[in-house]
Amino acid sequence: MLLMAGGGGADDLRICLVEAMMVIQGQGHDWRPRWLVALGHNRTDWTWPGLLGDKEEHSQLWTCCGPRDSEGVKSLRAVASLLACGICQASGQISIISSPWIEGFEAFLELKNVPEGVQEYSWHRGANDNADSMIVSYQPPSHAWQRGPMYSSRENVTVKGDLVIKDSQLNDTGSYTVRVNLSTETQTATGWLEIHKWEGDPGISANTTSVVEYRDPMAVFCHTNVTDATRIQWYVNVLNVSSNEQMTISPDRKTLTLHHLSRYDFTIRCGIENVLGLPQKSDYIFPKVFYGPDSVLLRTKPSKFSNVLPTEVGSAVQLDCTSTSSPGPTYRWIHNGSFLSSEASLSFPSLTWEQMGRYRCIVENPVTQLRFYRDIRIQRPRTIPEIRTGFYLSGPLVVFFIVMTVLGGVYLCGVLIYFLITRFSTRYLSLRVKGGALVGIWTQKPAPPGVGVAERRGKGQARKWVVRNPTGQTHRFWFFLNIYFY
Repeated sequence: MLLMAGGGGADDLRICLVEAMMVIQGQGHDWRPRWLVALGHNRTDWTWPGLLGDKEEHSQLWTCCGPRDSEGVKSLRAVASLLACGICQASGQISIISSPWIEGFEAFLELKNVPEGVQEYSWHRGANDNADSMIVSYQPPSHAWQRGPMYSSRENVTVKGDLVIKDSQLNDTGSYTVRVNLSTETQTATGWLEIHKWEGDPGISANTTSVVEYRDPMAVFCHTNVTDATRIQWYVNVLNVSSNEQMTISPDRKTLTLHHLSRYDFTIRCGIENVLGLPQKSDYIFPKVFYGPDSVLLRTKPSKFSNVLPTEVGSAVQLDCTSTSSPGPTYRWIHNGSFLSSEASLSFPSLTWEQMGRYRCIVENPVTQLRFYRDIRIQRPRTIPEIRTGFYLSGPLVVFFIVMTVLGGVYLCGVLIYFLITRFSTRYLSLRVKGGALVGIWTQKPAPPGVGVAERRGKGQARKWVVRNPTGQTHRFWFFLNIYFY
């Protein structure tokens, strides 16, 4: 927006709204709208090329001009004052620069393009610079101030001609005109001052503050009168967030929907940016996220091995079952299929035979309805048999083998003797009774007449001998091994 202000009498002021659609040749620009509001004399020496620049441009202009008191001009003045941040003037003309201000703080109307040799700055309320609308004036040569009818004890003029309003109020919003008296001429400019009500910190609420991790959604609402969606921000864990797979922000940015939360989402808040560009943030919402249990940890004393706790009867045994969840989990111990305890730990100062067996620790979160368990078996240690690498014989077995060896040797000797006698000997045995025992005499000569020949028949200790006498009769004798050899 370009607002032109020219010096001269107020009676000759006219306001013109010009919409210019132009194309700048050689730059490839499309048609662009420009709005120009001119305040000044009803003169014909203001040429559009001078206003639009020195570049060669083709313009199609629609001009709407009228007396300053007409209804249309009043509307144009309101639109111009709302859209303009200040008054930009042609070269050599003063201008007023204004920014939005907050109620209760100082507000400034700053002058630009002020020439040298200013004799007086005179500020007026409204679009006129008459005496009835004067607020205050300042004369730099004499450093003199003069108050006007619109003075409210909160206004002041700086040495540079700027208007300062302390403790600004909402009713200070409006048009302000400055008249600058120079040695050779007088210039005027009109600007708009906008005072905004202090926007309190936004409020915040949620449809719920307790959710189950990765399961329940949560909607958070930002309560503010700000209608510009670009001025509303959302913060999760202090970080500025936008719509993504985990969350969605409504088009007016006043509602944040979290599709699922995790245990690491600690804080949620919203904020706005006030007219001064300063952030204002709401209170925090601390969501309570229920989670777990994720696993079960089972500790034992003495230590277990592969879910087996080997121990003897009478030993001290400790079983501790732990898990992480929110809220805290409930515990149940099952022993051999029967409920035993609802504590997290079991202690056996002196283990009995009945206390051995299978134990199961069950951990459950009543809110998330998740359940985990861990099993362990208490039993006596298994005996590992001794493995011998050498040859080993017990004492009785050694005696048995010795006896058998001796008997076997005797038997072999007897067999050998028998074999030698029966196969290779040509002697005969001469038997006779001597001292109650049968005595045999071996000789290699043929048996003489009258001498009997003995023949052994049978085996064993008692053998049957058949003796043939010279007459051919045979006699049988039984005797033991007490045979004497001569």
